[in-house]
This record gives sequence, structure tokens and C-alpha cells, in this order.
Amino acid sequence: MLSICYVVDLLHSLFVRETLIESALVSFGIVAVLGEMERALLIERVRSGMARARAEGRQIGRARLDVNRQQVIQDRRSGMSLTQVARKHGISRASVCRLMKEASTTADAPVPALEGNMREQVSVASAAQ
Repeated sequence: MLSICYVVDLLHSLFVRETLIESALVSFGIVAVLGEMERALLIERVRSGMARARAEGRQIGRARLDVNRQQVIQDRRSGMSLTQVARKHGISRASVCRLMKEASTTADAPVPALEGNMREQVSVASAAQ
């Protein structure tokens, strides 16, 4: 491994000698272009490998959450706290929130915790009429 002092001394000696300045710049330019080319090839290989894996039916990325989604939603709607539901099913609180959000966008069923307040509001409104 090169020390910083060695690199600084090397660059200083290259730039002090005017005859080596141009060759040093060309050398650095060539190394930079080769690095960019290698990076582009790497990206191309990774993308083609991912495309082949998708074509073969393999899963790319993190595995889907393996949990009974309906049970999580039912537990949360029954009045259990986020933390209790998360601990019971071995998932994070954020996952519980996400599953509840997905359930509320797919079904228009009201959450029982809020439903009770709505019943009270409806009964108060009907009594006022």
C-alpha cells in the first residue's frame, strides 16, 4: 500500500519536471478511461445477469414477508397495539403499519377502534335530530 507521503512526493517529482508533466497527465487519463470502461462492463454484466435470473423465474432482491397478513390485520383491528402485534408475529412495527395501510386501501372496511367513535357520533347526531 502506498503511503500519502510517497504519492505526494511522486506527484511533486512528476510535475516539477516539465518533460514528464504531459506524460503523467496522459498516463492518468488512460488509467481513468480504463477505470470507466471497467465500471461500464461491470454494470452491463450485472444487468444481464439479473435479466437472465428474472427470465428463469428467480426472485431478485429481498424475499417477501412470510407472515399471515390476514391474522396481522385481524389482531390489529381487534385492538392490539402495534408493538403487541409486531412481537406476536415477529415483524417490525413498520411492517404492521404497512400491512394495515395496504388493507385499508384494498378494502373500505373501517377499523374497529375508529368504528366505535363513529357509532357514538352517529347516535349523538340521530338523537339531536
